[in-house]
Amino acid sequence: MATASTQNEVRDEPLLISEKEAARLLDCCEKTVAQIRKDGQIKSVRVRGSIKYTRSEIERFIADQLSD
Repeated sequence: MATASTQNEVRDEPLLISEKEAARLLDCCEKTVAQIRKDGQIKSVRVRGSIKYTRSEIERFIADQLSD
């Protein structure tokens, strides 16, 4: 069972990140992230016109690249 401090830490992180933040995490430009998304390699969600990603999806993409 998670402690109160662990639960608070999880709540502090946003559930979704922007394309700009995804690019920072991947150390590439936003156009590259957009192309990876368009190629179907990263799943995204649209929130009021903005494209967002989950951190877990970015981590999954990285893991997939490492296993190739």
